Amino acid sequence: MTFTKQQLRHLGYLFMSFAHLTDLHLLQEELEEIKKSIVKYIPEEDDFDIDSFMEEILYWYNSTSTERLQVVNSIAVNLNFEIQDKEIKKGILEDLASIGKSDFDFIENEKAFIRLLGSSWGVEFEVE
Repeated sequence: MTFTKQQLRHLGYLFMSFAHLTDLHLLQEELEEIKKSIVKYIPEEDDFDIDSFMEEILYWYNSTSTERLQVVNSIAVNLNFEIQDKEIKKGILEDLASIGKSDFDFIENEKAFIRLLGSSWGVEFEVE
């Protein structure tokens, strides 16, 4: 499945929030893993500039500093309704785990975030 531009924005924000809010750090390794994860969902024929896209998501993320949790919740709900395929949802959870592991410190807050999102999406997912 490829995602629309809006779905990609939502996914990017979700990934960035996960990387930052779970340990209060947003490291370069995490940003690189976020890029790799997003690229998988871009339509092949699309002329997509991932670096500009990441700047756009970072700007959006920074501009919502007082309402990030509400935005993340809204995005999670929207993605749940827009994506019916549980395998795609599982893939997103796998992407989150990869992002969490990218700084070589996969902490309990990150695992709990993934478990909670998987549960709210009705997706069985083991986090190690």
